[in-house]
Amino acid sequence: MLLALRLSAEDLFRDRSRTLLSIIGLSVVIAGYFILSALSGALSSYLSNTTISRNLIVIQKDVLDASEALIEPQVIEAARDLIPRTVSRISPNNFHHTRMDGHVVQVRASDPQDWEPVYHLVLVKGTWPGDDDLLSKSQIAAGEGIALTNNWQVGSDVEIFGTQFKISGIFRAPGSAFASVWMPSKTFMKLFDIQRGYQSLVVLVAAGVDPEVARTQLENDPRLGGAYAVYFEDDYTQRGLQFLKDLSSLITISSLVALLGITFGIFNAVNLSTAEHGYEIGILLGIGFA
Repeated sequence: MLLALRLSAEDLFRDRSRTLLSIIGLSVVIAGYFILSALSGALSSYLSNTTISRNLIVIQKDVLDASEALIEPQVIEAARDLIPRTVSRISPNNFHHTRMDGHVVQVRASDPQDWEPVYHLVLVKGTWPGDDDLLSKSQIAAGEGIALTNNWQVGSDVEIFGTQFKISGIFRAPGSAFASVWMPSKTFMKLFDIQRGYQSLVVLVAAGVDPEVARTQLENDPRLGGAYAVYFEDDYTQRGLQFLKDLSSLITISSLVALLGITFGIFNAVNLSTAEHGYEIGILLGIGFA
């Protein structure tokens, strides 16, 4: 055994440049495999962590960019009129994509009192933002995903649309909300100078009411005028997550290709070394070495 190890070591160091290139090549492929496997596992775990929701989402039809949608006051009134018999709560909201610390982040806004019961945000660190009238003193809450990516902590200062904010809390949330930041609607509208109102409406169906009945009743209300669609929140979220599902499948395939590359690389290195040392191996076999 010691003789075999010594001969192997001598062979490796005899052509150091080729050995170094082989090690680097295999290391890159192996590292790629582990990274892709980790990403695939994280995405699979995230996509399988679904939350059963009784929420409905009302959004304007035929709008290519959802951030350009508009919820008219009569639509909010139609949903509010279903309280409390069919609907227990409604929550108009806004969202906007902007760049923060080099990353594109979705900024969401609604009444902070709706964050836990309607959007299922769970505070894990700090406190919820205060609803301050002054932008210079405003606070935001950050999802665990975006906080981890940017190494944000409670108390960190961040810039959004040219304005400084302080992170007052970090929350855990289902769906894509884990990678977003949240602020009160009042702060959002002042920050982005929005005068036209809300972009979508979340409707929480009352306990004991069939969500399909509530959806049909709201969608057929003449005040919606056929210009708005009413989705189940889970269905709407799954449509948005289809890209992540496709990405997860692609990463899984890539990791398998990387694993195949590792196997082929090791086989090729061993086969090349064996072919180059056929004479020496023949002598060793001839004297009884096995």
